[in-house]
Amino acid sequence: MTDGRRRLLWRLGLSLGFAAAFVWWLGNQGVRLVPDAREFDRVAVWAWPAYAATLLAFHFLRAHRWLYLLRHIADVPARKVIGVSLVGYVAILVFPLRTGELARPMLIQRHAGV
Repeated sequence: MTDGRRRLLWRLGLSLGFAAAFVWWLGNQGVRLVPDAREFDRVAVWAWPAYAATLLAFHFLRAHRWLYLLRHIADVPARKVIGVSLVGYVAILVFPLRTGELARPMLIQRHAGV
């Protein structure tokens, strides 16, 4: 196993450990992390696709904003910027303490040569 892969696995394990500690703590505070199945019956059927469409549009527009932020630095193709931005948003969710914020600039630099 390479040194880089070992570091990645160590960081992943540390992130999962932090997540498990937060889930445990929230559970002990009385926060229900998974609602009962019957609570989903109260949600209107049209709300599910409306929520999904709104969420997709929101994240697409958020990712598209990076085109305007980068246009003064370099001419990066929209497809590449949007892809890197979406991966960056996932990194923000996965890594603890929003350290995923560093992923977007690093990925843009690596994949777009900025």
